[in-house]
Amino acid sequence: MLEPENVIQTNKISQFKIWFLATRPKTLSISCTPIFLGTFLAVAKVDFIHWNLALLALICACSIQIGINLVNDAIDFKKGADREGRLGPLRVTQSGLLSYKQVLRFALVCFLFAILFGIPLILTGGWPLFWALFASIIFGYLYTGGPFPLAYWGLGEVFVLIFFGYVITCSAFYLQTGFVDSACLLGATQIGLLAMITIAINNTRDMSTDLIARKMTLSVRLGLSFSRYGIMILSGLPYLLGLIWMWQRKPLMGVLPFLVFHLIYKNAKAIWENPPSSLYNEYLARSAKNQLLFGVLLITGYLIEV
Repeated sequence: MLEPENVIQTNKISQFKIWFLATRPKTLSISCTPIFLGTFLAVAKVDFIHWNLALLALICACSIQIGINLVNDAIDFKKGADREGRLGPLRVTQSGLLSYKQVLRFALVCFLFAILFGIPLILTGGWPLFWALFASIIFGYLYTGGPFPLAYWGLGEVFVLIFFGYVITCSAFYLQTGFVDSACLLGATQIGLLAMITIAINNTRDMSTDLIARKMTLSVRLGLSFSRYGIMILSGLPYLLGLIWMWQRKPLMGVLPFLVFHLIYKNAKAIWENPPSSLYNEYLARSAKNQLLFGVLLITGYLIEV
C-alpha cells in the first residue's frame, strides 16, 4: 500500500534485507504518528500516561500496517497490478524474491502479532479496543484481498483516512483517558488527511499498470488532473483545520505546523509539475516524513500550551 523504497539489484539482497524491504519500513511512520498524537493529546486529561499501553499500541499499529503491506504485495502480484515495467520500487513477490504463499504467511504472522500485543489493550480499553483491533485487521486484509477489495474500487484513500487517522489516534487517546473528545478527532483528521497524500501519490504513479489490472483507484477513475488537484487540497486542508485550534485558544497548535508547510507544498508542487515516474517514489517517502514532522509540531504546540 505505502512504499517509497528505491529499486535495487535483487541479486545483491540478503535474506534478512528481503524480509525487511517487504515491510516497507520507510512508511511505518504513517502508523507511528497517530499513536504519538493520540497519546500526547491525553497528557492534560489524565494524572499520568500509561507508557506501556502506548508502546503496545505502537507495536499493534505497526504490525497491522506491515501485514497490510504484505497482503498488498502478494495480491497485487497475483492480480497483475505489480508487473514488469512498473514505476514503483521493489516488490518481493513480483520480483520472485519470495513466493506468494511466503508473503501471505508473513502477513498472517504480523496480524497474529498484533492480536497478541493487543490483548492487554483490550483488557484495558474493553469492547471499543476489541472492535478497533478486529476491524483494523479485517479491513486491512480487505484492502486488496477478498471479494470486494477496497483499493480496487477506489476506496483506498477512505480506508487510509479512517485507519491511519481516526482509528489509531482515537484508540491511543482512549487507552489513556477512557473517552474521545473533539480535540482528538480534530488532530486525527489532520494527520489522516496527510496520510491520504501517500496513497494518492502511490495511486497516481501506478495509474497505467493499475488500469491494465482493473485496479480502479480514484486516480484511474478520475484521471491525472484530479489526482494532482486532490494532493494539493489534501496538503492544504490540515492547515485550514488548524484555524480551529486558534479558535479554541491554542494558537501554537495552529501555527507551529506551518514550519513544515514549505516541505509539504514543495512535494505537492513537484507532483503537479512532473508526470508519473519513478521520481514519485521519492515524493511518497517525503510525504510520510512530512506527516511525521507535522505531527511532532502539533504535539509540541499542545505540550507548550497545556
